[in-house]
Amino acid sequence: MGIPQREAFPQVIAAPEQFRLKEFQCECAGQFIFARISDDGPNLREYLGDQYDFLVRASEGMLGSLDNFREDVEANWKVVIENSLEGYHVPAVHSATFMQASGMAKEDNSPKFFIGNGQHSHLEHAAETEWLNRFQRMGSKIGKWPWYFEHYTHHFIFPNLTVTSFMGYSFHVQRFDPTGVDRTTVHSRTVGVEFKKPTPAGKRIMEHIYSDGHVFTRKVFAEDALICKRVQSGLKGADKPAILADGLEDRVLHFQRAYALAMN
Repeated sequence: MGIPQREAFPQVIAAPEQFRLKEFQCECAGQFIFARISDDGPNLREYLGDQYDFLVRASEGMLGSLDNFREDVEANWKVVIENSLEGYHVPAVHSATFMQASGMAKEDNSPKFFIGNGQHSHLEHAAETEWLNRFQRMGSKIGKWPWYFEHYTHHFIFPNLTVTSFMGYSFHVQRFDPTGVDRTTVHSRTVGVEFKKPTPAGKRIMEHIYSDGHVFTRKVFAEDALICKRVQSGLKGADKPAILADGLEDRVLHFQRAYALAMN
């Protein structure tokens, strides 16, 4: 961009291209920006497949961050990813949080897994009828948001990004960065969306929902961080592969296969 007292750096002035920062190709899917490390390979739409359209659609009306934190988890990044991909641990680990939360349908056919893509996956868990009715009754107060859907969704973008939402009134974005063999830095952001024609009372309702959501998110994170640490400890003494639960950990198996393929 510029060099103070340029004359003091004749070797840089003579060949500035040798000292420039390395450039990477960047592409966007809505408000999500991706950088490609390699010089060749598929474009972003090809890489993301059906997740491309989801990210573009989710980006509509996205506003600033409502909650933002970075925390370390004492576990390998793959342990933390797998924890996010299955619900098998929920009754044992989240008895005081997820198991007590309302809003999710209790039918046997929920959630539904979508693992047709070779790398990415997502699930949809229908919202319960009473929860939907509550939002419909509040509709004239809280206004309308860009993408209304009647379920919770969890999208995994291989290798280390998740985007989740319940009914589309906000989106939770998490990136899992490997910072050591047994340490993962999780960057967690809750992003709000634009509401049209809310009343003052409706704004207060949503502020209350968002505030409760932030507290809930951090409690769940603390629970997950503890169990991931214990799983990592157990892995050090393991001498046999884990057995995955049929129908409950299909997305974990899908991730393991995608990872093995990527590592060739």
